[in-house]
Amino acid sequence: MARNPHPYESVAQELLGWIDSESTWAADALRGGHTAPFGADITEREKRDYYARQMFQVAPNGDIQYDKPNAQGRDTLMKQLGVSGYSKVWEEIRPKQGRRPTPESNEPDLDQDEMGDEGL
Repeated sequence: MARNPHPYESVAQELLGWIDSESTWAADALRGGHTAPFGADITEREKRDYYARQMFQVAPNGDIQYDKPNAQGRDTLMKQLGVSGYSKVWEEIRPKQGRRPTPESNEPDLDQDEMGDEGL
């Protein structure tokens, strides 16, 4: 004679499947398999350009003027990133002593080695 399953067995199976899928998702997220919520998929160069435009004024032709600070943009970054985040961005964006932006790009000439492993 066939035994009828208990009504809670289907609930237990669904719960088991949910726990398995959620734990797999969390493990993949910790391994870097997912992007941050509301995170943009952009390059390091695009990040550097965005932050440079927040830190320094932009000329009408679109060139970044590294000798003219953008006070409003800097205040906004300070509020968004906090002191620690602002300091990291500043170290990456500011023109290094003895280094000037290249004429064709008007951005500081940064090598990947100078950026460090983390970037921005």
